[in-house]
Amino acid sequence: MHNLHLEQIGLTKNQSAVYLSLLKLGSTTAQNIIKESGMHRSRVYDSLEKLQDLGLVSFVVKDFKKYFQASKPEKLLDYVNERREIITKILPDLKELEG
Repeated sequence: MHNLHLEQIGLTKNQSAVYLSLLKLGSTTAQNIIKESGMHRSRVYDSLEKLQDLGLVSFVVKDFKKYFQASKPEKLLDYVNERREIITKILPDLKELEG
């Protein structure tokens, strides 16, 4: 159910699954995310990278291992607001294209 909602705001199915796994697990390794999500290793790493770019996931290195952490769910509002700002900026140009 939550996956669908996250997909509706612009995350992919895989990104949604990884983000939700991280919320459940807390700070954890990619291996644990793979186990929790049931996804292939490469898809988890791709999703982690994209979620980091979006500011929804961060990591720290402990004992030569990366531990990933989901940002607080409130950060999703920042993500949506950033998209809204972009649309607001390009809206005048889009309206000019209208016939």
